[in-house]
Amino acid sequence: MTLTKSQKGTLLFVGISAVIIICITQYIKSSVKNNSEYTIGYVFDSMNGPSSGPAIYYYYYVDGKKYDNSDYINSDYDVRVGEFYWVKYSSEHPNWAEIQQNLQVIDSDKIKKAGFSLPQKKRNQFQE
Repeated sequence: MTLTKSQKGTLLFVGISAVIIICITQYIKSSVKNNSEYTIGYVFDSMNGPSSGPAIYYYYYVDGKKYDNSDYINSDYDVRVGEFYWVKYSSEHPNWAEIQQNLQVIDSDKIKKAGFSLPQKKRNQFQE
């Protein structure tokens, strides 16, 4: 099979793009690993993409600023929408983060200190 000049150019472009994406991804993971800080994040949505697989969407606060992020769901863990989890982020680039899917947070004091407000319990007028 002989490739045309156009096909060779396309193949070269795709190859270089793939290498660049891999390098950027590794740089981000390295920054999160080497400059890691922890905070608490809230999972607000999940989606099952046809080609990318299941993903979760979460947000967290660093120094009062809100960051949105997403991650693929690890099938070993039961990550639920509406729950809180530890998030490891880069202190140099707080928008680079990894949610710790195996570390759910249930301590309401820690959740509040991380910048979240919890819903008030509804009063039952018949209990009083």
